[in-house]
Amino acid sequence: MCSSDLSASRALVESHCDQLYATARNMLGADPFEAEAPSTRYAQPATYLASLAGWRACAHAGIAPFAFAGHSLGEIAALTAAGVLAAEDALELVVLRARLMDDATSSKPGGMLAILKGTVEQAERIALQHDLHVANYNSPRQTVLSGGLSDLDSAAREARDHGLSALRLNVSGAFHSPMLAPARERFRDALQAVDFGRPS
Repeated sequence: MCSSDLSASRALVESHCDQLYATARNMLGADPFEAEAPSTRYAQPATYLASLAGWRACAHAGIAPFAFAGHSLGEIAALTAAGVLAAEDALELVVLRARLMDDATSSKPGGMLAILKGTVEQAERIALQHDLHVANYNSPRQTVLSGGLSDLDSAAREARDHGLSALRLNVSGAFHSPMLAPARERFRDALQAVDFGRPS
């Protein structure tokens, strides 16, 4: 995210989630929008805060939702907006999730690769041949693979050899892959203690 996007996101959060923002800074011991070493540990709380602030700005403007949905981290923001999770409880989950994922990616470096212009079947075949995992089916012409760095490099070369586009994503780990299994187990344990309400 560029500095202007960060500034806009922080301003939105300050306007609509100022108390939650202060809580996040206390939990993290740093401002998630100003962390010197950008990482999942700070990016996810910042993204959650910005998502929730965006929702609150829409609600303040009188926009009534039909439904809430989110993918990955966005699911937590959607559950908060729908009243299933209290905002502070959700923030605690986000901070824990971010730390667990950051720890997992530090011990097992990995990344993600978007395969563009090809079919889902082509992307799945490349994933299988290079010991990668499909992380996201974004569209019939865009599939994201996840796994080890050298495997991503060889998969990108093969994709380009077949006339496809391959774009490494600017992420710090092999998200949505078995490489994050240690984070998943501990996060599952934390979810057992969460009070999930009824969606509004």
